[in-house]
Amino acid sequence: VKNSTIEEISIMSDSEKRKILDDFNNTKSYYPDKETVISLFEKQVKENPDKVALVFEKEEITYAKLNERATKVADLLIRYGIKPADAVGLMQSKSPKIVECMLGILKLGAIYVPMDPNATLKTKRHVIKTSKIKVILSDVERAEIDNTSVIKVDYQMMDRLT
Repeated sequence: VKNSTIEEISIMSDSEKRKILDDFNNTKSYYPDKETVISLFEKQVKENPDKVALVFEKEEITYAKLNERATKVADLLIRYGIKPADAVGLMQSKSPKIVECMLGILKLGAIYVPMDPNATLKTKRHVIKTSKIKVILSDVERAEIDNTSVIKVDYQMMDRLT
């Protein structure tokens, strides 16, 4: 060690190196290849309806509540004519609504396209055009962007529709 270069000196033992390189990186896990994200999510809803599925700041949302909200989003999209494989823009600020909307879109078999609410109008137009977005889910009131409806996700309003 006395005449060693810095590269030759190790701060970890061989067993520590093995643990970090082999044990900690052994992240293989089983994922059922015949399942969808939604089928796996709904399985969790059935098995753990009252368990916390999502935490945002101080808000905790159970699997049952998350599923209920996602279903409302899906129902709303159906009212706007969204079908499987349609692209839906998702322009939300950070909140649980992002996950609720993603799940609602996926429940329909549609495709969600994340959109930055702070992006320029030019960028939003480009995303809408290239992704062939049919509608946009947002947390703010906007009428439309280039003939694309912008829907404010409002659960109280959605409750009145049902």
